[in-house]
Amino acid sequence: MSDILYKFESQFREKRILWRVFELAPLRYSLARGRIFRWFGINIPFSLVGGEGDIDLLMALRDLPVRNFANIYETLELKTTLISRDGRAISLKRSASKAKQLIGQLKKYREWGSPSVSLLEIYVCQHGFFEHHQSLPREVLAAMDDKLASVAEREFGYFVVVLQHNQNAERSGDLSDYFGLRALITGGNPPTPMIQRLAPPATEPRAPFTVLTTLLEKFVEQQIEAGRTKLGSCIVTLCTRCRKLIVLDHRNDYRCGQCGDALVMQTT
Repeated sequence: MSDILYKFESQFREKRILWRVFELAPLRYSLARGRIFRWFGINIPFSLVGGEGDIDLLMALRDLPVRNFANIYETLELKTTLISRDGRAISLKRSASKAKQLIGQLKKYREWGSPSVSLLEIYVCQHGFFEHHQSLPREVLAAMDDKLASVAEREFGYFVVVLQHNQNAERSGDLSDYFGLRALITGGNPPTPMIQRLAPPATEPRAPFTVLTTLLEKFVEQQIEAGRTKLGSCIVTLCTRCRKLIVLDHRNDYRCGQCGDALVMQTT
């Protein structure tokens, strides 16, 4: 199987893209949006606290110390779209039924008690796309506007990352090339590969979400005390083969340290 995201096996592509984000420091820092990140949770199941479903991406952050010492938690639903070299969008999920399903998932996060809920869309372009096109296809830009209007109406957040495979990236000195990916860099100081379309309003966390984050915080602290991880680079996930929580470093090859199973190829 190819490890090129554009060619990755479709049923595991979304999960592989999410793991890939943590290999690329500029993307991780962009997700934190100026805050201090403590740990990240990937595909965290609510069955840990008696619920159903899972969270694609859970971020545990802290504001700058001069402002607030309290932990900040954000949940993100990930959706990915492929864009071919000729500008054809694959898996754009623009139909009314897909839009309803997406909003339903964001609402579920909120019903679980998450204080901050956002949609994170990652567009993966085929090698050569940026060299032949000055912007994303009109169909994609229109879909972005539709989703922005939909999530804004319900007070969710919306963020976008655009990546292109660059077969020469490893030999390039371009700072926008990361391990076979080229990120579309936006303005700002410093420049960022994250396009923030809409930041979510923060609310107070509620149970069962607070029960879940308390459980995860205790687990992370135990792993730190045991010397298995450290804050800032810690990724928490559940190995579906072991049925146990595990911690990883962002430089890990994403295999379970207990059973050796490839986490990116696991199904829930």
